[in-house]
Amino acid sequence: MRGPSQPGARPHRDPGADGTTCHGRGSHADLEVTARWVRRIVLGVVLTVIGRTAWLVGEREWRRLRGERAFAATAAQVDATDPNWRWGDLNTKRLQVPGDRNSAAVIPAIRAATPPNWDRLWDGPDADRQPPLLPNVRLPVRDRDAAARVLAAAPEAVRLSRGLKDFPSGRRDYDLAPNVVDTLLPDVQHTREVARTLKWDAWVAADGGDAPRAADALAAALNASRSVGDEPFLISQLVRLATRATMVRTLERVLAQTARPDHLAALRLPALQQALGEDAAEPLALYGIRGERATFDVLAQRLGDRAIDISSIAGTDGDDGFPVQAGWWLYCGRLAEDREFCLSWLNSAAAAAALPVHEQPAAFDALPPVVQDENRVLLKLLPAVDKVAAAYWRNVAEVNCAVVAVACERFRLTHARWPGVLAELCPEFLPAVPIDPFSGQPIRYTKCLDGVVTHSCGPKSPTRPPPKTHPGLPDDIRIGFRLWNPDARRLDPPPEATP
Repeated sequence: MRGPSQPGARPHRDPGADGTTCHGRGSHADLEVTARWVRRIVLGVVLTVIGRTAWLVGEREWRRLRGERAFAATAAQVDATDPNWRWGDLNTKRLQVPGDRNSAAVIPAIRAATPPNWDRLWDGPDADRQPPLLPNVRLPVRDRDAAARVLAAAPEAVRLSRGLKDFPSGRRDYDLAPNVVDTLLPDVQHTREVARTLKWDAWVAADGGDAPRAADALAAALNASRSVGDEPFLISQLVRLATRATMVRTLERVLAQTARPDHLAALRLPALQQALGEDAAEPLALYGIRGERATFDVLAQRLGDRAIDISSIAGTDGDDGFPVQAGWWLYCGRLAEDREFCLSWLNSAAAAAALPVHEQPAAFDALPPVVQDENRVLLKLLPAVDKVAAAYWRNVAEVNCAVVAVACERFRLTHARWPGVLAELCPEFLPAVPIDPFSGQPIRYTKCLDGVVTHSCGPKSPTRPPPKTHPGLPDDIRIGFRLWNPDARRLDPPPEATP
């Protein structure tokens, strides 16, 4: 073994003297390797982001172009079958009503003539009773007097309301708000107040034996409903259905409170029956659905053109941040596709609503399902036309029952008995028995110990039966119109209801 001073020995170097130990060289190499991998990872991430972004942009553009082509094709089909479906054309083709014969113009005048607390004044006589007061039972004195006081509190409003009997048609014109769903319909809601006023006017008149006044109130109440006309909004037609239902229930009470033949003659039953029959034939659901189809497409176009911001639809303050705005930008590529689906779906709904009323339930059941997706904004905004249609069928059934009932009352006045079967009414008192929307068969007829009932079979409900339209119907009948024998009319209220 050599010593360090022996010839040929390798000189000893002090570790760290020049900073290039074996360990130092390894650390430097490791850093270089790590840096290379970091660069590769960053490059990979950047390329992935670029690729993903390019794919998203490409897919968005592809969806947009495909959706626009599909929408153009569907719009062309709708143009061929219903050329006036767009908002401007739809309003141009609506029923024109002369200004001096327009019942819709009377509604705001009635509203202006009512006291500020008008709604609250009705709370007393309109309070729910348990058990409810049957139509053939007279009003308790306190309710009759309370209603008379409310009517006396606004004589001009009552006069104008009664005057609607001479205004059978109405029309309102609307300018759509930038965000279509913000379009206001204030006078339509006021129609409900007018209907309630006329209901109580007829109730008080019938209770006091004033048949001519009751007849005027009934005719005015029907025309209050007609003041909505063919307005192209589902909410408008729902108000028309509600006010028409109020009129039918009022008619039932007036007949149940009128026994004398001369008083019944003063009710002008033939004219009232004809007016009800004509009104029942109007396609109210179709009016609303055609309007929703037009306004919905205006909304979709304005969203696509960025004429309105998503925040106005979502109900936010507009400060949605990047994630929401990015999501909206991405959805805009799908907007035309969803616009096409909504137009096609609403067009199918309009076609179903144009069928005879008894064929409509099956047609609505056949509508394609709507995808439930929180990110599909337009699909979430589709109106629930099926629910409105169901309300329309119930109302038509109720009005048809009323038409048949009035014919039965006229038959009884002539022959001093109720008809044995409804066929006896035709053709003298009724051209033909109206059809039940739920069965496709004529309205039904049942005799009771104290009178008769005209009724519908009602909708088929697998879960629970629909609620009764009003008190007084037999337990197994849910939609109908009841007539009492003369000796079962104008019964005294129960003792506990008398002050």
